[in-house]
Amino acid sequence: MIKFLSSFFHPIPSDYEEWLENLALKGWHPKEINKWNSLVMGFEKKGPKKYRYVLDLQTSYNSDYIKVYEEFGWELCGRITNAFLWRMEYDEKRPESFTDVQTLRERNSRFFKAFSFSFLFQIIIEILITLFFIVNINTFDMSVLVQYLVVLILSYIYTIYLVAIMFKIRRKDW
Repeated sequence: MIKFLSSFFHPIPSDYEEWLENLALKGWHPKEINKWNSLVMGFEKKGPKKYRYVLDLQTSYNSDYIKVYEEFGWELCGRITNAFLWRMEYDEKRPESFTDVQTLRERNSRFFKAFSFSFLFQIIIEILITLFFIVNINTFDMSVLVQYLVVLILSYIYTIYLVAIMFKIRRKDW
């Protein structure tokens, strides 16, 4: 089974983890995890298992980061860009990676900052496209005008999507 744009459909870390856990209960487990899995993610059918997944964004980390997780029994599934995907099989009580509210807030803050950076970059791109459009509006024929308008509309929709994600991260996980 292949899922496209999984991180776009489940952008909130806890939602992404829950989505993976529900798939594991149905017997679908992620294949090799790599930086492209935010676009295309392959799953293989195995037996149903109860896994706790944890997605942890680390822009910089030291060698102890992986050792600490592994010492506590977590299995590294791989990295999706700078986000580490961990899992742990369990029977009864669902294990927690973030043992207190502060570490959970720190994880969510890292995701919030990443989305904020994307948002700012997107705004800059939109301003540049809009300015170029306004300055050159008289030189375009109708087909080019329509293309620019479509690009601008899609760009603004994506910006609204980023804002919605940032609000959800703040509201849901903090």
